Amino acid sequence: MYLDRDIIDETSQLLDLDRDGDALLYDTEEEQSVHMDFILHEYHQNGTTFVERYRDEEGGDSELERELLDAMVRAETSLFRVTEIDSSASQVVLEDVLGDETGIELTDRNFSRTAPPDILLFLRLVRLEDITMTSGLSFAFRPSTEEHLVSVYDQVLERTNRPESMSRFIIFHKLNRKYGLDVHQV
Repeated sequence: MYLDRDIIDETSQLLDLDRDGDALLYDTEEEQSVHMDFILHEYHQNGTTFVERYRDEEGGDSELERELLDAMVRAETSLFRVTEIDSSASQVVLEDVLGDETGIELTDRNFSRTAPPDILLFLRLVRLEDITMTSGLSFAFRPSTEEHLVSVYDQVLERTNRPESMSRFIIFHKLNRKYGLDVHQV
């Protein structure tokens, strides 16, 4: 169940992370967190992710922990557009650009204070019964890049044989390197 060097090496290659010998060279402070999110939620070993194995083997000490683990297993990434902001409730309302869901109320104090309307956010949403939050993963893009991002995503997705969720993550990670905004500036 534990992380080993082979998994770190394989996932860093999938994400095209820079190396200096055995050392990983992250381009930004956030890239290490992005790498860990990918390992926890996207990398499958014996057909399951780390989050699934932890939930199944360790469970949770309370009902809330079990609910959160289940929500983390169900959590998926997508590209979202911010349609409304309610900073007093620490919420932004999202529209799924890659899907057809609208009116998603995301509770996120930082985005509710800093995200401008129409900004594009690539997020992993963790949905509990009464609250939707992120896993911590976020890439931000200018609204003007939407058509190009979706086009590149569709084209690359057609040519890959990886699971769609993993491919989506890899594609948007690479798009973030080229077109992404510093999330701290959003």
